[in-house]
Amino acid sequence: MYPKKSVLKRSVQKLNLQLGKDHWEIYQRFMAKVLEDYPDEVKNKVLGLLRSKNFEQLLVWADHSLKFPAGEHGDIALKRSMGQLAALIKKYPFPSEDLKPKARASAMEKFLSAEKRCRRYNLKFKSLETKRWDTHNDICFRMSNYISHVIGFTPDLEKIYGLCSFGPGASIGVHGNSTNLGKKLLSREWTCTPSALPFALSALARDQHVRELLGPLHGGRFTCLDFGTFREEFAKKVRLVQHNKIVFVPKTTLVDRTIAVEPLLNGYLQKGVDVFMRRCLKRVGIDLSDQSRNQHLARLGSLPNQVDPFVTIDLSSASDSISTEMVKRLLPYDWFVFMNQLRSKNFTFDDKALIPYQKFVSMGNGFCFPLETLIFASVCQLYSKPYDFSVYGDDIIVRQSVSKKVLQTLWWLGFRHNPDKTFLEGPFRESCGADWFEGLDVRPLTLDTPFNNLSEIIKFYNLSLRKDFWSFRFEQVRDFLFELVPENIRFTRPYEGSEFGAFQVPLDKFQASPFSTWDRDIQGWKWLELDVIGRPDRDFDHTLEQYHTVLAMAAVRGLPSNKPFSKRRETSQTVRVKAYAGAKSTWLPPID
Repeated sequence: MYPKKSVLKRSVQKLNLQLGKDHWEIYQRFMAKVLEDYPDEVKNKVLGLLRSKNFEQLLVWADHSLKFPAGEHGDIALKRSMGQLAALIKKYPFPSEDLKPKARASAMEKFLSAEKRCRRYNLKFKSLETKRWDTHNDICFRMSNYISHVIGFTPDLEKIYGLCSFGPGASIGVHGNSTNLGKKLLSREWTCTPSALPFALSALARDQHVRELLGPLHGGRFTCLDFGTFREEFAKKVRLVQHNKIVFVPKTTLVDRTIAVEPLLNGYLQKGVDVFMRRCLKRVGIDLSDQSRNQHLARLGSLPNQVDPFVTIDLSSASDSISTEMVKRLLPYDWFVFMNQLRSKNFTFDDKALIPYQKFVSMGNGFCFPLETLIFASVCQLYSKPYDFSVYGDDIIVRQSVSKKVLQTLWWLGFRHNPDKTFLEGPFRESCGADWFEGLDVRPLTLDTPFNNLSEIIKFYNLSLRKDFWSFRFEQVRDFLFELVPENIRFTRPYEGSEFGAFQVPLDKFQASPFSTWDRDIQGWKWLELDVIGRPDRDFDHTLEQYHTVLAMAAVRGLPSNKPFSKRRETSQTVRVKAYAGAKSTWLPPID
């Protein structure tokens, strides 16, 4: 018989509270375990910098001294070990108040530098309009033909309107921890840029639930089909803005990444364009829901003794380098006009004055990713045979024989490759989260969160078992993490499952657990497992008819009916019984 759920939850909460206080000490002990097999010089260097809290020097040293030497042969085991050590340092959120402002300043400097470059290239492409036909005009013409072939000459507005949706992220007017569908639909106002307003009106008017929400009865049983009345209610709800907002998110500990928070209805429309363009790209062999093709071709490119192998190209600030005049030059006219009206043409940060964009889209724009993929694919097809290249965002794979031409064309368009992540020769390739050295997987295990709760400890433990190299390297570390958890909540399982649910252990160790049970009815094992769920957002007036309309809208979109609206960053941990009957793991009802 299992302990009561309330008792287990209190024990988990008590442990999480203690881990939250001790996570920095735990990280130091964790690193000491990791460094036991490293040379004394490396061990003393890392531990000394950790003890003195000289985090910036440690990060710089890890980035330069422990970087995987991708272009060299030699002792692969030693190289992997050094690369793995760097991955445990470079993204860890060290407890320092000095690092965050520097990371933010570095990101802003990079963002503004890309804006200056886009300004130069806008002037350059404008000047091309006055020139006669030359080589570069021919390149633009052939790229434009490919883009028109993929997405068509004119956007299909009916299809795009049917694909529009609200994403889970923040928008102007809806931010913080509550950015769910309910908050967005029931917010006091919907933000939108003036140029996108007529498209937003047309798209939302096609949604039955939105018509109910804005109808004369405001969520009643009957829907008003009069477009004039809907337009009046829509106008009362909308607040016009002229910008998106630049915010910062972590990339590495030393460098942040800039993204743009879009107006609510702009994001709604951009999502429709995003899905439409992804479907168009899939028809020509570019599937943006699957990274495996890039990973497979990167592995093939790393194999030795090949004639004209695949090479990998990575671009720096790719989305920030898409200049407006370049897009105008390449996209069909109707597509450019349409997408230009959906984007934000100005930005602001720290609530300062509005600044006009030189780039066409910024990271955070809903259709940024498929647009940049489409542009880079149009470059690759200039020099490659059909299906003999692959593009996933700014991860580009082409044959070695055409790589220099591809890079030259990208440079001419305003893009710059990242020399640290572009591999045109040698035994190493990197693409879409996969690192290969002569066909061998050398991707390190990254640590980017502190061990401040039980789920993070279980997650790292289980991830370290995914690959043979990790499993061998972290054997002693797993014992250390396992012992951090008290026996009364040391959940184990004998099979693979969720990363954060329970420690994956051999069957004999699992059978010794007090939480393991053999179920005669299903002829399989049952055990207790941690479940991390979103904390429900209860800040709604449940008596409003509008709320019930939004609930119906959430159900149609596949959100769970019992807790459809959750906090974005807040989670809670509970305990459930899980069973395995030989085919797949199955959740059972929560224990009492």
